[in-house]
Amino acid sequence: MVKGLQTAAKDLQILGEEFVEKFAQRVVEAIKQTVPRYVLAAHDFLSKAADKKYLLTGKILAEGMGLKSSTISGWGDRTDKLGFVVVRVSKCQWRAGRDEAQLVA
Repeated sequence: MVKGLQTAAKDLQILGEEFVEKFAQRVVEAIKQTVPRYVLAAHDFLSKAADKKYLLTGKILAEGMGLKSSTISGWGDRTDKLGFVVVRVSKCQWRAGRDEAQLVA
């Protein structure tokens, strides 16, 4: 009987942790929706990435652009965004440039 109680307690603990995690995610999403995003944030992000020649993961690119990762993964191998060229370097890696020549250099 004690063994069964320990298992039930662990199950409750796991459910509680999942509840807290999901609640925290909802709070973060609600805050993101209420806090205005800097209008030029995506442009500034691409500008810095292009100037520094950063190699970006899809997740970082999505966060910097204020988009979902699924949106980024749906892009073709070359995308024009906000005056920049964004190219897929490999499956999950991207590079931004002001034009094609900057990406080759």
